[in-house]
Amino acid sequence: MQNMKFWLQTTLVIIIVFMPFIVYAQDAPQRA
Repeated sequence: MQNMKFWLQTTLVIIIVFMPFIVYAQDAPQRA
């Protein structure tokens, strides 16, 4: 179960780090 917890934290970090890039990528065409 420890491994599951590790992957859960890693996935959470990845989402937090990449979410702004994803939002910006979706938002950019509307701004142009």
